[in-house]
Amino acid sequence: MTLEEVKKLRVDGEPVPMLEEMLDASRDKAILFVELKGETADNQMADDTVRIIKEKGMEDQAVLISLKYDLLDYIEQKYPEMLTGYLAFISFGQIEDTPFDYLALEEEISTDETIAAIHNKGKKVMVWTVNEEDDIEYFMTSDADAIITDSVKLAGDIKKRLSERTPLEIILQKAYSLIQ
Repeated sequence: MTLEEVKKLRVDGEPVPMLEEMLDASRDKAILFVELKGETADNQMADDTVRIIKEKGMEDQAVLISLKYDLLDYIEQKYPEMLTGYLAFISFGQIEDTPFDYLALEEEISTDETIAAIHNKGKKVMVWTVNEEDDIEYFMTSDADAIITDSVKLAGDIKKRLSERTPLEIILQKAYSLIQ
C-alpha cells in the first residue's frame, strides 16, 4: 500500500498511526517493538526504521523484531546500538547463542530450561502467540519477560487479577506449579 492508502485506513474508526506517532505515544512509557515484516522487509526498510527511531532519540525504547534472521543480522552489524529481537518459530541447537537482545519463542518451545538458558546469556525472552487464558496466566507467572498475544483485553484482565493476589496465594500457586 502507498502511504496515502494507509492514511485512509481505519481500525475501530481510528486512523492507523504512523511509526513516528507510535514512538511519540510510547516515549518513556513502554518499549515499542517494531516488526520488520513481509516481503518488503529488507535492508532499506531497516535503514529507514533505524533513521526514524534515531531522529526521535529512542534507540533504548524501541526493539526491531523480525522472523528474518539475515535482516536482524544486518541490523546488528550496521547498527550495534539498536536493540533487536528474533521471532523464532522453530528452534534447533543453542538458540540462546544468537546475537540478538530478545528472543521471541513460540509457546510450544518455551520451556523453563530454554528460558533459563536464554537469560543466562543476558537476553530477554518473549513468548508468542499466547491467546488462551490458562496459557496467558502460565507465562505471565513464568520467568518469561513478556508475552505476545492477540487477546490483549484478556491479558490485561489476567495481569490485574494476578497483581491483586495475596502473598499466600502467590506462594501456593508457585508450590502447585512445582509439583505438577
